[in-house]
Amino acid sequence: MKKELTDITIHYHECDLTYIDNIIRKLDEKGNEIIQFFNLEHLENHLNIYLWNDVKQFEENVHPQHSYTIGKTNFKNHRIDILSYQEILKREGHDHDSIDSIPYLILHEFVHICHLQYAGLEYGCWVSEALATTISGQYDQEPLNMNCNLEHLLNGTWYICYATIGKYILEQYGREYFLKLAKDQLFAIQETEHLYEETKSWVMEKNIQLDKNI
Repeated sequence: MKKELTDITIHYHECDLTYIDNIIRKLDEKGNEIIQFFNLEHLENHLNIYLWNDVKQFEENVHPQHSYTIGKTNFKNHRIDILSYQEILKREGHDHDSIDSIPYLILHEFVHICHLQYAGLEYGCWVSEALATTISGQYDQEPLNMNCNLEHLLNGTWYICYATIGKYILEQYGREYFLKLAKDQLFAIQETEHLYEETKSWVMEKNIQLDKNI
């Protein structure tokens, strides 16, 4: 089965019917917003999104490095591969994932596609995940959390921390600064330590204020 959208084709299976309309709705709501965040007019290449109900086929296409991987962007072939919800629940650490998380997972990967088009290179820095978790809205309902050290931020998969530092950057520095981080890796490296420390202090202040208001 497949759905054709502007510049996007979604390939899916019968097991995805319960949430395919929600995926399309979220892409309609947020897709152009994400494209415009990066000052892009449209996707340069047609994007294929594959939902896999077969883990073996998913792994043959994605070649995941971790047993908890449920989705990945293939920059070379301009595609996103995601497990169907019934298979996501079987992956390490995902047994409690909500069905409503799937559209945000796709939006997360969609941000990576737009980031590549904007920056012109595959960007492995923490900034890439901060962008994806923040702009997608993936963690908008989660409390702020910087319970990680600098090494975790640089080399881990601490997505809630990436989302938290992304929110801090947008609130305190703004979109243009975030875009500079997104395009200039040397600048991002230079800014990392002080952004980490500032975000930790910001989260502490926010939590103190919340405690006062209780």
